[in-house]
Amino acid sequence: MIEEDRSREHASGFTLIELIVVIAIIALLVGLLMPALSAAREQAQRVRCANALRQIGIGVWSYSADNENDLPAFFGNDNLAFDTLAMHTPDGKAVNLGLLVKYITEPQAFYCDAGREGASPDIAYDSPDNPWNDGAGAPGAWLSAGYSARFDRNDNKTRSRDVDRFTNKAIYSEFFGVDGWDGGDRFTGPIFALHQGKGYNLLFGDGGVHWVQVTAINSLREIGKEAPSAGQMREYYSLLDVLPAGGGGEPINDDHNDDDDDDDDDDDDD
Repeated sequence: MIEEDRSREHASGFTLIELIVVIAIIALLVGLLMPALSAAREQAQRVRCANALRQIGIGVWSYSADNENDLPAFFGNDNLAFDTLAMHTPDGKAVNLGLLVKYITEPQAFYCDAGREGASPDIAYDSPDNPWNDGAGAPGAWLSAGYSARFDRNDNKTRSRDVDRFTNKAIYSEFFGVDGWDGGDRFTGPIFALHQGKGYNLLFGDGGVHWVQVTAINSLREIGKEAPSAGQMREYYSLLDVLPAGGGGEPINDDHNDDDDDDDDDDDDD
């Protein structure tokens, strides 16, 4: 009787081989599921960042209603590829997206959380190197957003632009141009491309948000460690206007001043 009970106990257990097989099957299933989970996480981040841009779009229209139909004035200074990220200059002046702070109640809307580990805290929300401080930043320092303004002509100038000219044009984009950039005296770096470098969300003047794959812009410039020039930034936005994802019209002439035709090409190749 005792021997029969022992036999039943032995028969109800797992052998070592069976355990190994079960573990192998579990490992295989995990391996199959991980890419799907990673893709789902990337898609969720992409959607969150797109929703943040939609909030910015609402802020743009609210601002324009209070400011004679103008977009927030463009600002660019010496480090042109990075300066349209600025929200506050060190002297305390609100520029670019900084002009929308009073219209957008969620500060996180000015940032995309899809950066890779180690990305510069200078373009992250309320980091030690980019404190939010009610939208004013740290005294005597730059406050940067995670989205760049459409790059304009006429460097080192602040200009207003009629929002109606940009109905089918890209006006803000997740920061384009670098992946692994590290250097300069303004950012601690490195700065990595968002969304694993696969593409960017962009906001059009009519409030629409679109996704563009990075392969669609590689003809302009391969994303790398060198900061894009002023000319490349302008070309980037012009390309976004006509990509199928954007559905825009012809590339915009950012000057739009007939009396400036004589110097249209003066600053194309920065």
